[in-house]
Amino acid sequence: MTDYNDEILNHYGIEKQAKTISENEFERKYVSIDSPSGSTIWEHREIRDQKKNHVWTVVEAEDSMYVMAGFHRVNMIGYVVTEKPWRDRNLQVEWD
Repeated sequence: MTDYNDEILNHYGIEKQAKTISENEFERKYVSIDSPSGSTIWEHREIRDQKKNHVWTVVEAEDSMYVMAGFHRVNMIGYVVTEKPWRDRNLQVEWD
């Protein structure tokens, strides 16, 4: 559930600082699912029927890879789908 402060920030278009977790913590908590082709990274056409809060975007930034909750377009490499949903849009994973 979104709290009151998050609603105010979203209303004014202000992003909260992203919380970063490790890839190991991500796998323990959310459990990634392989794509139909057997890869960890899904293509856009493969995620169409997935629940939005189970989809994460793989992005490249400053020579590093991150997985960010939700759909993102800038520096997008592909997507990761998880068994368990994310609840905080401001969550990112340091991807090795």
